[in-house]
Formats: sequence, C-alpha cells, structure tokens
Amino acid sequence: MLDRLEIIKPRVLVAHSFGGLIGDRYARRYPEELAGIVLVDPVGAEEWANPSALNARMLKRAMLLSRLGEGLARLGWCASRSTG
Repeated sequence: MLDRLEIIKPRVLVAHSFGGLIGDRYARRYPEELAGIVLVDPVGAEEWANPSALNARMLKRAMLLSRLGEGLARLGWCASRSTG
C-alpha cells in the first residue's frame, strides 16, 4: 500500500498500540525502507503470549482485518483514495 501511495523511501513509520507489533515486524522485514520507527504506547509480544479468551478473539479479528486490508491493497484500493 505504501508503494501504491508512492510514499517516498526511506519512510518513518508510526505505530500505536497493537500496531506496534505490526510496525516491529515491518521494520524487521524491510529495514532498508525505513529511516525510523516511532512506537506510541505499543503492546508487547509478551502481553499476547497467553491471551485471555477476550484478547484471543480480539487478536483473531485483528488478523482477519489485516488480511482483508492486505487483499484490498493488492487490488489497488486504499482508504485515502476512496473519499471525495
């Protein structure tokens, strides 16, 4: 999605809460694309190692929505272009 939006590299990635896990993974997978990363009140991986039933449901939903977003991005759709 970042490439489709033509966000210039290197990028600064900002992630909040659960997004911190995603941001960390992105940074480890694509370090050459980043100038820096800002984590705002991120959750830690250890917080999700043994999730409660509620947190497990939240995690499953987040994974589903992430996959949906990935699929839409591959099709060329992005929220910033859908308005107006």
